[in-house]
Amino acid sequence: MELVAYFIVLFVVILFLVILPILGNVGNFKIGKPSSGKEKVKSKRQRLKNAINDPNLLKFKLKDEDTKGASSANKFQLDSKTGLKRRVLGNSDNQDPNAFDYDIDELINEDRLEEEAEEAKRVGKFKGKERETYEALV
Repeated sequence: MELVAYFIVLFVVILFLVILPILGNVGNFKIGKPSSGKEKVKSKRQRLKNAINDPNLLKFKLKDEDTKGASSANKFQLDSKTGLKRRVLGNSDNQDPNAFDYDIDELINEDRLEEEAEEAKRVGKFKGKERETYEALV
């Protein structure tokens, strides 16, 4: 039973190694016809022997770097010391920390107006039902 488990694990590892480059869009495998050479082989045994001995039976081809894709669209500059990409968050001309691109008073007024609108909507839902509310309390 242990031998079967080892074969299953070996099969899963090999399957993982074959599927991972394909899913990562790194390359693809191609099983080609073996080149039989210049001589014509008529027997099946000799043809199979040539097919087994052919080193180019299973080919793995890496994809070109020039292809347009999501990962190749953004080329990053790498830092030579750390190997990490350099991140540019934006160029800010204004170095004053008290200067903003927006007005804080406008943001406060917008929040206040939104709260007033929500309160008016909530009060409007109960408008005309004051008598029923008072009767329920009595």
